[in-house]
Amino acid sequence: MTKPAVDRLDALVGDGIEATVSFKHRRRLARLGWGHVFEPSTPGVFAAGDPPPREDCQLDVLIDGANALPEIAAAMARAKHSIHVSGWHIAPSFELDRTEPQRQIGVILAEMAERVDVRVLVWSGAPVPVFHPTRAEVREGIHDLVRGARELIYIENQFLWAPELVSIIADKLRHPPTPDFRVVILLPAKANNGADGTQGQLSVLADADDGQGRLLGATIRSLSPVEGRADPLYVHAKVCVVDDRWLIVGSANLNAHSFFNDTEACVVSDDAQLAPDTRVRLWAEHVELDENDVAGKSVRDLVDEHWLPIAGEQLARRQAGAPPTHRLLKLPGVSKRSRRLLGALSGLVDDG
Repeated sequence: MTKPAVDRLDALVGDGIEATVSFKHRRRLARLGWGHVFEPSTPGVFAAGDPPPREDCQLDVLIDGANALPEIAAAMARAKHSIHVSGWHIAPSFELDRTEPQRQIGVILAEMAERVDVRVLVWSGAPVPVFHPTRAEVREGIHDLVRGARELIYIENQFLWAPELVSIIADKLRHPPTPDFRVVILLPAKANNGADGTQGQLSVLADADDGQGRLLGATIRSLSPVEGRADPLYVHAKVCVVDDRWLIVGSANLNAHSFFNDTEACVVSDDAQLAPDTRVRLWAEHVELDENDVAGKSVRDLVDEHWLPIAGEQLARRQAGAPPTHRLLKLPGVSKRSRRLLGALSGLVDDG
């Protein structure tokens, strides 16, 4: 075949492919109600529709990353209501301003998420892991962001089966953001199912804490007037308080059923008054202190001077056969690999 003939065939095939792609794009946009984007605009009007063009706007063009990236970091730091980021990919360790330490975008967004609404929209990642970013890299990047707890993660829940959540908390225990960082998790002494899964996840967290005393997994009991009797209270709540700022109250258990299968609802509040007030009332009841006493102490002191020693002492009393003297009871983690494996297997079969 002569070269002109090859060129004509190549053009014919190329035109056909391009026409097919264009038809697919038009059909998809029409299905989404955006078919009008292919229609010519009114002469003299560069944009139409909602929102309409606005006058008196200011636009600065920043040449090179050395100029643009520090301005982006400064704009984020000045945010009063929200930060919305849209892009192909975000690497949390990417430095926006190399003249200042800790100016990685992940650090900035995590800090700002404690004060304003932060939302990130990125590509989900390549389905084939030979291309980057892979979907695993995208998930890891998002998880790194928007893990902003610095002083407290307090959870009351029926289950602790979710390895996705546990891995985030475990990483914060291994690398605490501040010396005062503490994690308190209140669970039933024996859930109606999934006990191995919950105990296995507590063991993961205990291993991550590595004896630093930042973690407590505990349950609550009802002390009976009859001496030596303590009736377990079944913790069925789904409550989370983070840094006395974020309060989450809802119906979702920390397991895959609630996360991925069941229909659940929750209320998320970013209220610097409601979150600590709720925590103070809960903790006053759980550690048997007056609300004013709880409100007057730091989270670290309450955990170190009340939660940890009381729950630990009550577990020691129980193991020694002594009668209980307080409602709290520390839950031991599981170190036996057979129980860890059994918990994971039961979670896979029962929890989807």
